[in-house]
Amino acid sequence: YRMEDIESSLSNNLVPIDYDLAIQMARIVKHVWFEAYDEIGGISFTRMYAPKVIHLIGSRQWNPNGTITLGYAEGGLKVTLVGGNWLDPTDIPDMNEMYFKTMHHEFGHILHQTRPYSTDFNAVTPSSYVGDACFDTYRTDAAARQAGFITRYSSKAPDEDFVEQLSLYVTSTAAEWEAILAQGGSAGRPLLEQKNDIMRAYMLSTWDINIDELRKVVLRRQNEIWSLDYNI
Repeated sequence: YRMEDIESSLSNNLVPIDYDLAIQMARIVKHVWFEAYDEIGGISFTRMYAPKVIHLIGSRQWNPNGTITLGYAEGGLKVTLVGGNWLDPTDIPDMNEMYFKTMHHEFGHILHQTRPYSTDFNAVTPSSYVGDACFDTYRTDAAARQAGFITRYSSKAPDEDFVEQLSLYVTSTAAEWEAILAQGGSAGRPLLEQKNDIMRAYMLSTWDINIDELRKVVLRRQNEIWSLDYNI
């Protein structure tokens, strides 16, 4: 949180996170992210694979195309979360969109970079990835889902597709997930389900993590953050 310019993007105008909000964010990250994996994967798993540095930035990180970078990981050692000055522990949907999905997305990258997922995943929509044109190709997530991508960003590359499947699944209720799949329609839904099955099998066979049990823990812990002690 003690912002050093070399630790973040030099191409963006960024500001530090407020000190009190940094404390709140640290406690939320510990409760919702690390301790959720402690419950399901065990403390040894979390200590081995969780990033060692959580870097917090106060401002949003806007891109030239109007999108916002919500976070990024570096070599499995550091994860940067942006927009910390907008933190509101009482607004779970906003925290899900701005922080929680990013946490699981970036951790997913660490996991698959350590032990690769099956190439069967890449073969579900092999010729449909569009790289940096993902936000131009699909104007809404609903449109992307009809093509078999869980979000617009998923259509960038297979690795992004895989971790978006993971992050969106564990932060969505059963009803929310069903609504997402329904947006895929007759063409996209079978592709989304096929990708989810591969992701689910990977997490269980490679890491001994039941993705459904992880989702229960994540959702429960999200609803507990209002009761955390944020006193300095």
